[in-house]
Amino acid sequence: MLFRSLSMYLVGLPTTWIALMLSLGGSVTMETRLRVVLPLELVGSLALALAHAAAILWAWKTGRLGRLAGSLEAAGKMALTNYLAQTVICSFLFSGWGIGLYGSVPRAGLALIVACIWVVQLAWSRWWLARYRLGPMEWAWRSLTSFTRLPLARPTPA
Repeated sequence: MLFRSLSMYLVGLPTTWIALMLSLGGSVTMETRLRVVLPLELVGSLALALAHAAAILWAWKTGRLGRLAGSLEAAGKMALTNYLAQTVICSFLFSGWGIGLYGSVPRAGLALIVACIWVVQLAWSRWWLARYRLGPMEWAWRSLTSFTRLPLARPTPA
């Protein structure tokens, strides 16, 4: 798995780098952008996504994630809740009905915002699932689809 990850990085990094350099060149025509740069970006992005996934799976299976593994597992069990929370948070931050930061935050700032949201969600997911069986949206969805109110709280130890 580590070999697959490295091989995908060897494909993805140079491919996206070439696409970036062509884009930053300034004299790229629309035809070149569509025929060369866009395919390079797509192939490079796919290769990097696969590389990241393989690297995470390798780290997971070899036990190198440590405590982070439990937090990732909890966040995965609350995927719908976390997805909707990210949507609300980012809508508030970037839309006109919220703070309205759209277009004014540089890429490094966006990466910092993403990292902050992830850290909060990883910690919150672990905390929530230590007390409850399901995430709030997962509980609501399962209750609605089964036409019965499912138990949410974990039973207290006797």
